[in-house]
Amino acid sequence: MNPSLPRPPVRADRPLRGYSVNPVSGSNAASSLRPTSGFSAAGLRLKTLLTVFAVLLAALLPSTARAGSCQGVACITAGPRLAQVDSTQGPLLNLLLGGLLGSNVQLNVADWNGLNSSNVDLGLFLNALQARTSTGSTTAALNATATLAQFLGAAADAAQQSGDLAAVSAIGALTGGLNASALNQTARVGDFLKLGFNQGAFNTSKVNLLNLVTGGVQLFNSQNTLTTANNPISLSGVSADLSALGVAGLGVTTPTVKAYLQITEPPIMVCGPAGTQFYTASIRVKLDIDLSGIPTLAVAGVAGASVKLTNVQLYLDIARAQGTIGTINAVGRSLSLQATPGLANLYLGSIPDSVFFNRSRILTSADLNYAKIGAVAASVTVPPVGPTVPVNIDINAKASANGSYPLGTLSFAGPYPQSQKVGSSSAAVPVLVDDLIQNLSIQLNVTTTILPALTGVVTPLLDTLLSTLLTPVKTLSKGVLRPVLVAALRSTVDQLLYLLGIGIGQAEVTVLGVNNSCLLTGNVYRDLEPDGVRGGSEVWSGPQLYATQLTGTAAAQTASVPTGSGAFSFQVGEGTFAVLLNPAPSATTPASPAGYLFVNPVTGSASATVTAGSASIPDLPYGLFFGDRVTGKTYRDDGRGTGGAPNNARQESGEPNLSGVTVALTGSGGSRSTVTDASGNYTLYLPGDWTGNSLSTGSGTGAVTGVYNGSAATLAGNIGGSGVRPYPLPNPSGAARQADFGLVQNLALSAAPAQISEAPATLRYIHSLKPGTLGTLAFSAVSGFVTQIYLDTNCDGVVDASERATPVSSVTVDATWPRDTNGDLKACAVELDVALATGTTPGTVDNALLSAGLTWTGNTAVQDAAAATDTSTVIPGTVLTKKVANLTRTPANTPVTEGDSADAFPKDILRYCLTASNTGPQAATLLVIKDTLKPLVVYQVGSLTLDGAALSDVADTDAGEVVGRDVSVRVPTLASGAQSRVCFQVQVP
Repeated sequence: MNPSLPRPPVRADRPLRGYSVNPVSGSNAASSLRPTSGFSAAGLRLKTLLTVFAVLLAALLPSTARAGSCQGVACITAGPRLAQVDSTQGPLLNLLLGGLLGSNVQLNVADWNGLNSSNVDLGLFLNALQARTSTGSTTAALNATATLAQFLGAAADAAQQSGDLAAVSAIGALTGGLNASALNQTARVGDFLKLGFNQGAFNTSKVNLLNLVTGGVQLFNSQNTLTTANNPISLSGVSADLSALGVAGLGVTTPTVKAYLQITEPPIMVCGPAGTQFYTASIRVKLDIDLSGIPTLAVAGVAGASVKLTNVQLYLDIARAQGTIGTINAVGRSLSLQATPGLANLYLGSIPDSVFFNRSRILTSADLNYAKIGAVAASVTVPPVGPTVPVNIDINAKASANGSYPLGTLSFAGPYPQSQKVGSSSAAVPVLVDDLIQNLSIQLNVTTTILPALTGVVTPLLDTLLSTLLTPVKTLSKGVLRPVLVAALRSTVDQLLYLLGIGIGQAEVTVLGVNNSCLLTGNVYRDLEPDGVRGGSEVWSGPQLYATQLTGTAAAQTASVPTGSGAFSFQVGEGTFAVLLNPAPSATTPASPAGYLFVNPVTGSASATVTAGSASIPDLPYGLFFGDRVTGKTYRDDGRGTGGAPNNARQESGEPNLSGVTVALTGSGGSRSTVTDASGNYTLYLPGDWTGNSLSTGSGTGAVTGVYNGSAATLAGNIGGSGVRPYPLPNPSGAARQADFGLVQNLALSAAPAQISEAPATLRYIHSLKPGTLGTLAFSAVSGFVTQIYLDTNCDGVVDASERATPVSSVTVDATWPRDTNGDLKACAVELDVALATGTTPGTVDNALLSAGLTWTGNTAVQDAAAATDTSTVIPGTVLTKKVANLTRTPANTPVTEGDSADAFPKDILRYCLTASNTGPQAATLLVIKDTLKPLVVYQVGSLTLDGAALSDVADTDAGEVVGRDVSVRVPTLASGAQSRVCFQVQVP
């Protein structure tokens, strides 16, 4: 046997259920049980599809784990997983659970398999438990005292939400069979589901409902006084072959075995890193074995003596099997662990139920008493030839044994869930029974009443008889009891204990999954600039905030954000997790405290991703600004594009964003400005202590049509932007405000060069007019002379004769107005004609004012205006004189002199000379000297000259031509004070 184990510290808050045992010596010695160290927690024996758990408590991780660091974790339950519930196991489950709950359970095999095949999200069960217990959180629900009715109701709710109607029906049948006393039993579910390290990690994990129900029953049985005493479980098919004993009449026997069970400590399911411990339930089982089916047996060596075995009571006390997670490889999804089967203590004899089923009582050898297991029928003869006296003798026996089992190492590599065993109940049971039989102590007690007259004679005879019988009766009892007890214990393990994940000398471990787990850290700070980056002096000094980690859309973990460092952390598993801030704990949407807004991230929510290969994850910073954030855009609000409406402070399709526009914020604390980005967007932050605040776009950006705040537009009151430039802002309150500026170009009218001319003349001033937006244009001119305004209606840059046919005073700028390739309204020519009146005194200067006004479409309160001044100066101009000389009548060698007139006769040749003299102060340009031949005279071909230089008569590249009877000569420039002379000859007919 094992040597005694040293006595470890005993926890004072509740009894412990692990044991060490002293070796048994001597046939009458009983095992001495002592508590070992351990911890009390409820567990859950999950079946196949409990998925790899995602998040574990930082407290489960080594204290040396650094912020953001990761390590492998595993989820383990000690016990088997059932492939299915068969026709034998179904009735036994009815008896087992009904007995543990003191009720009648009558589920059929289909119901049990309905539970066995149902896997629900643990998050659904936890939320349902919270609702059933009317607590404020799932953590509170786990720590609350719940009734069995609430527990089973939560399981049914989870199945209902998963759409598993068969499981709902099965739980309904189970609940319907339980009495009120059972349903009102209470327990702390947190001792069953050991999820204090972050139940949110399990929200999407799958829990098997059969394991949930059976594990829950073990929990409620372990925390209440119920045993199966009132509802013993009869084991079926117990069979022992006694023929090998070689005793006449012995063959195969089928003793009746009744089992009474009590859970002394429920199992635990754990998820954790290397070093995490796990264990099964511990249990006490009383077996009542009816041996009446074994025939009466002769006692060897004692004539006429026979033995009739009647009944044996066995007491089995099994401590929890336990183990420790070894190495974990999250990437390879593998791990090793060590497990030890629970200590088993076996007693034969009698222990009062009040002692054996008292969970607070630690069993010792003093608790074991002798119990009758059968009777001997014999006789004695009174000498010398006296009467033969029949003697009835009770066989009383007791024995104890214990089994401790070696540590085993197991390696797992998936796929999961995966089960492996340490040790074997089949092998351990015979060894434990052999120890018990070896330690069997027998007492023979005479029950026959002896006549007083014979007492003195018979008593010595009885003493001799008892001495003679003791050894053969003990030998016979041992031989018969061993195979019977082995069969009974094996049936107990195989039929009952296996359903609860318990074995003798055997520990079965199921690995549900291997995962990676990381410490997700974050920090909150007040961003003073703000710039989205935590500066060295920036700490959190604002109101109370909570960081909440979501699993899906549900709150999984919440941490209070401390002032100062603002640091918080969560332990998370593989996956992508959102973490948000809110002044309220366990919120599922982000919110900033009053007066603050989020800067980075602007949503108040950030995420982190953990993979199997993650060695660490980055810290999540959260910057908050005390004040308002003003965002918006600037865009061209001129109605371009299909369906676009101009001047309405709303951006429609086709109206482009404007980049590079300066937007300035001004208030009591000063001013801040920014420039819109390539998409026309801007962001400005308004400190919370500023007052009298306003926004404005910079100069040179055109006219503001209005501002849209996200819900309503405020239109400009005039071309200067009254009411919107600047745009007033309310005092900051931690709000995110919007201010979109609609901008249009101002109406533009270009200047035209000043002109000088003699009078009379019509001077044409060509202007370029560019509307900034759609509307109605009105034209006017103020001058000392008669004026006309003409528009280049096709915007080709030239006012042609057809366009001069109709003067304009107004025109509509609408969707038909031509646009440039960039979408801007195109610039068109506007011509102002100024008619210099005849007789105007040279030196007269006229400043004609051309005005254009644009009334905006959609906002007639706004009128844009542009004007240009056209200056006209009346000058003396160029004087043209015409002289004539008769070449035919001029004597030879006499200079030809032109005069105002000349006498002429038929066939005479006359020369006409036209002299242009520029008497004005400036050069005359584009001068054309024209004359028309008088009737009947004949032009002399080749006689045309300009300043003495011959010109061709035809219209070609030189300055003159004669077309019909018209003579034309062009003088490009005639300087002030200069003259130019054109001459030609004609013949008188």
